[in-house]
This record gives sequence, structure tokens and C-alpha cells, in this order.
Amino acid sequence: MNVFLWTVLAILAAAFAMSGAAKAIQPKDQLAEKYVWMHDVSQGTVRFIGVMELLGAIGLIVPAVTGIAPVLSPVAGTGLAVLLVLAAATHIRRKEPSGVVLSGAAPHRRGRPTVAADARGPRRRLDRSDVARRDGGGAFRD
Repeated sequence: MNVFLWTVLAILAAAFAMSGAAKAIQPKDQLAEKYVWMHDVSQGTVRFIGVMELLGAIGLIVPAVTGIAPVLSPVAGTGLAVLLVLAAATHIRRKEPSGVVLSGAAPHRRGRPTVAADARGPRRRLDRSDVARRDGGGAFRD
């Protein structure tokens, strides 16, 4: 299961990193050919979206790999999920149903977008000592 989660995180991070890099580096005129919504926003907004996608991609992987501030991985995943919801809202406002489908393409699990759910990173297997740490609500404490 850990290999699967790391694979999903790597694919999500790569997708957001490539999209973010394109938006952060390329001029708006070049991007307008690919993204029709670019005509409605400023160059600064496009750069901001690109930088947020890049930071989210880095935040999905780096804290989980290094073990430094691992709380940032779910924060990055939640930020990317919010970005996807806002993108879907923009496409709805512009009456672009195909854009809504693409923005919400990540399948949902337990009511949360996959990005936010998987951003917690791969979990270790539970052993018998974990049963002793179980609190009354059924959650495990770290």
C-alpha cells in the first residue's frame, strides 16, 4: 500500500509541478492558446496560480520524504484541493462544463478530494503496540 500511495503522490506532484511551472514561467499570451480562461485574469493572477501549484507539489513530497515538518504535506494537499475547487467554480462561472470535469477529475474518497486525502503520505503498518495507544474515539495518537 505504501508503494501505491507514494506512486499516487509522485504523479500528483509531477502534474501540479508541470502545470505550475508552465503558468509561472511562460507569458500569458502563450498560455492563452491552451487555457481559454486566461483572457479573464491578469498576468499576476496566472503567476500566482502557478507558484501555488509549484509550492503545493513540493509540499506534497518534500516534508514526507525528509521527515521535517511532516504536517506540511496535508496542508499542501488541502491547499491544492482548494485550488481545484476554485478552478471548478471559475469554469462553472464561465459556463465551461469540460473545465469542471477536468478540475474535479481526481476521484473522491470518503468525501475528500484525493489530493487532500493522499497528502497525508504513506502510513506505516500498525502493530500490536498501536492498540494500546488507541483512544476512546477510535483514533490512533502519535
